Amino acid sequence: MKDQLSSYVDLHKNEILSQLSKFVAIPSESGNPKELSAAIDFVLILSEILGLSAQAYCQNQVIVIEMGSGDETLGILSHLDVVPAGDLDLWDTPPYEAVIKDGKIFGRGTLDDKGMIIASLYAMKAVSNLGLPLHKRVQLIIGTQEEVEWTDMDSYVANYPLPDYGFSPDGEYPICNIEKGCIDYALELDTDDNPEGLHLVSIKCGVMQNAVPDMA
Repeated sequence: MKDQLSSYVDLHKNEILSQLSKFVAIPSESGNPKELSAAIDFVLILSEILGLSAQAYCQNQVIVIEMGSGDETLGILSHLDVVPAGDLDLWDTPPYEAVIKDGKIFGRGTLDDKGMIIASLYAMKAVSNLGLPLHKRVQLIIGTQEEVEWTDMDSYVANYPLPDYGFSPDGEYPICNIEKGCIDYALELDTDDNPEGLHLVSIKCGVMQNAVPDMA
């Protein structure tokens, strides 16, 4: 089975890279409704081309691509939104262009998480085309607000059943099944006893709280 899947991927390598390049070219930042909509349309159309059942939910905030059948469901959890590119002068390659260099693909979302969406779609297509047995229903659940407030998942969880099992191909791990969490905190300094009369006016660091800052 593993050899069959590997052969399928090798055979469709150029197609996979081409679709990823088109996907990366969409600057689907979490706060940009127009580009998020374009990314959603891209995924829905590609799913249809691949012969997979896809539907948008929660006012177009969540896409579910489904295959297989069974009493239990395996969920693949992903997202198509990205954090802002920041200072473009600090990029070695254009952020919204998939560039292959030194055997790696560079571009915003190639690792988190557009590359994984393309990989998951073609994995589902490979299993379907090769007629490999499935004993569970498989759902690729794609959100659009993972990089910000997760309003997409809040709405989805409140209105639709969750998979029995799930993992996220988000990053180079190659999968995550748990995260330790995040923390936001406020920093307060007492300047009343400062003999120089100096006061902290502001701190500027990056563009998103969940991204490594390009400057501070």
